[in-house]
Amino acid sequence: ADVAPSIVPEAALAGPECECEAANASPITVMIQHISCRCTAREVEQILINHGLAGTFQSIYVPSRVTSKHGKSRSNFGYSFVKFKETRFVEACFVCIDGKIATHGI
Repeated sequence: ADVAPSIVPEAALAGPECECEAANASPITVMIQHISCRCTAREVEQILINHGLAGTFQSIYVPSRVTSKHGKSRSNFGYSFVKFKETRFVEACFVCIDGKIATHGI
């Protein structure tokens, strides 16, 4: 599946985009969609690092659920949330990974 980053509604609630430095320096959370259902937060982190985005984000969250009766197998919902340190890093993420393929076991 193609990876597609998109800004989550929480980020949109912060107000209109501003070109000033203060707005650019604020942390912003994005949703990265269409990741493999087996991708972990560690693998999403590795994808970002492999695309030159090391040090640009604060945290990664991949919502997941147990998929087996014994609770040993997990699957995500096909998306993750990444909190970037600055807006300019989000823009770099769009350029680097939009439309790229992300798979489990990177």
